[in-house]
Amino acid sequence: MKTPKAPEILQVPIVELDTSQLPADARQPGTDAFERAVLTHYALKYAERGWNAAVTVDGEFVRVVAVPEEGIEPKDYVVGLLRHGFLDDALPMLEALDGMLDDADIASTTGSV
Repeated sequence: MKTPKAPEILQVPIVELDTSQLPADARQPGTDAFERAVLTHYALKYAERGWNAAVTVDGEFVRVVAVPEEGIEPKDYVVGLLRHGFLDDALPMLEALDGMLDDADIASTTGSV
């Protein structure tokens, strides 16, 4: 089976996060233990597939951008979606990237500047 090349980009609200897979002492949002456990969980989840993942945790969201070893840059992928008219697919990815990257192009596209 061929490995997909497109990045996976997701943004999960903290309030919707399933914490049952985290250690019992790391299930309280807002703590350092919670942040470390979430970062580790997603990084290992993607590493098992041979992917690299950038993970951020803030007061509202967990954001993940994961790419296969031979994948493309997430921003390039989203720009490609936009150029080809896949706006509904691109918008959640843009919002997640906007929360992770300090990028004027992304901020301008999402209206956060």
